[in-house]
Amino acid sequence: MNQVARKFSAVIFDLDGTLVDSEPLYLEADQAIFRPLGIIVEAEHKKPYTGLSSHCFLADIKKQYNLSLSVEELLRRKNAAYMEMARKRTHVFPEMRIFVHLLKEHGYPLAVASGSSKEVIDAVLEAADLHNYFDVTLSSAQVKQGKPAPDVFLEAARLLNTPPQACLVMEDSRYGVEAAKKAQMSCIAIPPAEAAPLAECFYKAELLFANGMDEFSASKAFAWLHQS
Repeated sequence: MNQVARKFSAVIFDLDGTLVDSEPLYLEADQAIFRPLGIIVEAEHKKPYTGLSSHCFLADIKKQYNLSLSVEELLRRKNAAYMEMARKRTHVFPEMRIFVHLLKEHGYPLAVASGSSKEVIDAVLEAADLHNYFDVTLSSAQVKQGKPAPDVFLEAARLLNTPPQACLVMEDSRYGVEAAKKAQMSCIAIPPAEAAPLAECFYKAELLFANGMDEFSASKAFAWLHQS
């Protein structure tokens, strides 16, 4: 079957789990703020929230434990704890760093659209020495609805002055893939190992690296982007 030429004008990246290996640090941050409140948070507690904004997880914890602290205060504490760690220990996936470099060298406008706060996004990109590569950084908190709604991707496309159909999204979570498809964007999916067995939505991505970052290759992804 003949391949259809893919004509992308911009690339939009998720941040956590896609560009940077942030989930371990986010778990540490959650543990740091909840341990003094007598609440134990483990990795399995957070698994259902992968790809969603921190607000969703914190709101559910507040409700479950009937906490007097507001979600906004919990988020402030979590972001402060996370950023202190991230400034010293942010780890960019090596192949993703190469991919970002390739895209920028070839003139693609780039955006980050994430469920993290704008403050966290900008701090992490600076710590990772990637802040000069992105034309737009956008948080789900800046739009009406977070992923799996398409709002953050659509707003990123608008700020990039690019039609949604001409945008390629890089995502690691099922909610991010769902959001990309709802935005009528193409998607490269790189699910984490803990996502197995993969949700059906991952197979709707135009390119799937089913074994995650162990399989992802910047050169393969870039070649696919120009495949005809």
